[in-house]
Amino acid sequence: LPSLVSSADSVGTDEGIEDNSNEGLLKVLAFASPPILDYDTSLSCSPFVTTIVNNSDIIPRASMANLLIMMEILKKVKRKMKDHGLSLADGTSTMALIKKLSQGKEGEMIMSPEEIGQVVDDAKEAVSLRDPDHLYVGGKVIVMYDTWGKKQNTNEDGETETSMKAEENISHKDKIPQQEKDIEIEKLYSNDAARGVFTSDGTARVLRLIEIDERMLSDHLSPAYRSSIRSILSHTSM
Repeated sequence: LPSLVSSADSVGTDEGIEDNSNEGLLKVLAFASPPILDYDTSLSCSPFVTTIVNNSDIIPRASMANLLIMMEILKKVKRKMKDHGLSLADGTSTMALIKKLSQGKEGEMIMSPEEIGQVVDDAKEAVSLRDPDHLYVGGKVIVMYDTWGKKQNTNEDGETETSMKAEENISHKDKIPQQEKDIEIEKLYSNDAARGVFTSDGTARVLRLIEIDERMLSDHLSPAYRSSIRSILSHTSM
């Protein structure tokens, strides 16, 4: 998704561009931007940069810092699994691990939700914000969010498919006009559309974790952003 850039000191006329402002400020509205600025720069551009992030979109979270945070989390999980005798170290622990995995969602968790939350918080604290190699999205950040839920789409054969796959199927229907395709594609993301927003910056804790979910890819797509924006506007106008 391209950023929208406008100059506050310029207005288009029949003769071209003319200056009619005393401020001379650049205004940037960015959608789904990757993290490209260090800590200080990402905060200092807040007066003229606003970045929009949709739900669990992975691109604004795709940073070295977040990979390190994920590694810290995995280390803690690995130690917890070892404490429960779950590993690939030997035959006994391997069989125990397989048995545990076979239990699926019905099995008992080796970590409580509170423990998981603490592990995530500790991992974020362990990774420095100001490391020059750790980058963030720029400016004021508006995060569009909703409660977690996955939309199930059904194809012509009665099979369920993800929004991304359903979008691909619609895109390949040559007899449907493009405008109608765009409408149908946007509808695929309506159930996952954001219902609320909050404002922060590129260091927001919610952006310092890669959300491991199938929506981390589909939330980055243009139809998902349009659907979330439309949803939020409709809720705020009620």
